[in-house]
Amino acid sequence: MEARSDNRISTHIDAQSNMEVPLTTDTQVPEGIYDPDNAPERPFLGKFTKTAYVDGQKVTPSYGTDEDTRIINQCTKYAGKSSDYQYEMWFLEAEGVDVVRDDGQPFRKHDIIKLRSKNGVNLSKKQAPDQIAQLFKNLGVTASYAHAGDDNSALGRTFEFVSRDLALGGGMKKGINLFPLSIMDADWVYSGEPRVVHAKVAEDDGAPIDGGASTLTEEEVLTILKEVLDGKRPEDMMQAIMDTKELRGIPSVLGVPLIDSAIDESLATTLSQHRVMGLAPDGTLQVI
Repeated sequence: MEARSDNRISTHIDAQSNMEVPLTTDTQVPEGIYDPDNAPERPFLGKFTKTAYVDGQKVTPSYGTDEDTRIINQCTKYAGKSSDYQYEMWFLEAEGVDVVRDDGQPFRKHDIIKLRSKNGVNLSKKQAPDQIAQLFKNLGVTASYAHAGDDNSALGRTFEFVSRDLALGGGMKKGINLFPLSIMDADWVYSGEPRVVHAKVAEDDGAPIDGGASTLTEEEVLTILKEVLDGKRPEDMMQAIMDTKELRGIPSVLGVPLIDSAIDESLATTLSQHRVMGLAPDGTLQVI
């Protein structure tokens, strides 16, 4: 059997001469070229501000009446997506350091983690609560509400967060927004220019504050996305989406949070994987 060459030779029709010419595809791509299969992550710099045990209408530790009510409302909305879940939850939240809202309110991202199975059994090792706790412990701090007042509490510290899936076994996954990659020194101060997010579409993880749920189908959302993102670079997706009235109130598309994935630029990879849009050689999004 002949050894396979590193170069694969095929042909294509030259547009000018209308003749068939050889096409060589070298498998050794130049170092540093953008690879859609290995898209870079864009960390979210956030100060860890909340960790709470939520049991019905009680938040421990308490963050004051208004904040406790907001946390309970978030957890109630989350539990409503799986109406059979009536047990305790773990609420974690961070406020943006490198991204701010234009109304002066904090830009927030949060995670809500179930602490029991649907049968009421406490979740064990290697389940979502344990995996998240270990991520923070690996950085030398604890994110647990049970240790909120300890010297090694993550509260008040700034992290580089990304959105990732946790593997839970049996093919199950849990997507989280606050996956900590690194922790800043206690006296670290951000000196960059923060990105500004419009308040009308930035309320709590991208949920709108000026409208109800959208009635658009996913196909219609994708059609609009193709129109507004065509020719845009990944770093320009968030602004293009926020400037489009029809996309306000769209929580997710193709299984990922719309605003979050636009902020960290992973939306470009998702659109490419689903053959909706791809990245052109000049780095802009193009309709496939």
